[in-house]
Amino acid sequence: MKKVLMVAIPIAVVALLLATLPSFGFGRGHRQHGMMKDFIMYKIDRLAGDLDLNSAQQARWDTFKKDLETTIEQRKGKREEIHNTVKKELAKDNPDFTKVTPLVHGQIDSTAQFAHDMVNRVNELFSDLSPEQKRKLSERIMEMHE
Repeated sequence: MKKVLMVAIPIAVVALLLATLPSFGFGRGHRQHGMMKDFIMYKIDRLAGDLDLNSAQQARWDTFKKDLETTIEQRKGKREEIHNTVKKELAKDNPDFTKVTPLVHGQIDSTAQFAHDMVNRVNELFSDLSPEQKRKLSERIMEMHE
């Protein structure tokens, strides 16, 4: 069971992140950013309700949710900044790709680091759950995985 969970949790987090990548991505999905963020926050709240968290767990869950929301907003601002820089450079008669390439690579690296951080944070939340809560979360993850 532990092996299944150790595989399923990162897969679920990555699946969630892939679903949200348009809101973090490069030049696409900027109109849906608010809707996607709201949807993620709704799913997190719904999952917390399903898990029937105690007060200490709920406090950690709320901190996770607030940190995630803050990170999403920060990433949105950075993404828009990079998008505008790339757009300006590409609008030139002779664009210099060496100016924008590091920005794109930086965004890719930032997205990967964000995914790693989220997997670690979810793992922390998971380790704090009771066996029954872990079972419920595992079932939910398996539903998303299928």
